[in-house]
Amino acid sequence: MKFLVDENLPKSLAIKLVTKGYDTLDLREMGKIGIPDEEVGKLASKENRILITSNYKHFANILLFPPKDFPGIIAIRMPHCSINTVVEHVIKVISSIKETDIIHSLIVLEPHRIRKRK
Repeated sequence: MKFLVDENLPKSLAIKLVTKGYDTLDLREMGKIGIPDEEVGKLASKENRILITSNYKHFANILLFPPKDFPGIIAIRMPHCSINTVVEHVIKVISSIKETDIIHSLIVLEPHRIRKRK
C-alpha cells in the first residue's frame, strides 16, 4: 500500500509506516506544509496514495471529498489520545485490513471503533 501522511499527524507515524515496509510520503518532507486541503487531496490522487489525516472535519465530509474520487482516505478521530496510542492504533488497523477494503473508501478510526463509507 502507498500512503500520504498529512502534516497534522506525528512524523513518527510516517517513520513507523516506512519501517513496516509501506511506501509512505510525508507532506512535511515534500515541502508541502500549509497547502490547502484541496491540494492535499489532489496530491494523494495524483500520486495514487491513500491519505492518512486527522483533519476529520474536512476529509471525512463525503460531499467535499467523495471517497470514489480518491485512492482512499483514512481519517483519524482520536482527540484525547497520546501520539503513541494514535500511531499504534493506525499501524494495527492498517496491518489488519486489505488494500481492497480501503480503495475508494473513507475509513474513520476512532479509539474503540472503525467506520467505513464508500
